[in-house]
Amino acid sequence: MGNNVKIYGKIIISGNPLNIEIGDNVTLNAGVILNTHEKIKIGNNSRLSNGVQLHTTYLDVESRRHIDKPIILKENIWLASNVVVNANSTIGKNSIVGANSFINGTVSSNEFWAGSPAKYIKGIKSE
Repeated sequence: MGNNVKIYGKIIISGNPLNIEIGDNVTLNAGVILNTHEKIKIGNNSRLSNGVQLHTTYLDVESRRHIDKPIILKENIWLASNVVVNANSTIGKNSIVGANSFINGTVSSNEFWAGSPAKYIKGIKSE
């Protein structure tokens, strides 16, 4: 765990807590769920709002087996309230995901995505 990590309220960690890597200046708000059967990396200066869920396991419908894949959140991202991120997803640096969205894949750097399933909305200027 990095420096200056803030946790506001109760969060849930299921699976292996050793699979979590959290950078500096990260904020986790109440109701965050980290399903850590595989690695979750949260980059520096990132914010996870209330009710965000990161699930590193999904059900493969064909084989009816659970598959474990990592989730990577790069630096300076913001996941708004109730965002769900599926296994094998990456959120690029400086990106934002709107409230109540579902991410299943890759969000490139400097982008705003929203919806369920989430779609690209617009680019974001980086500093």
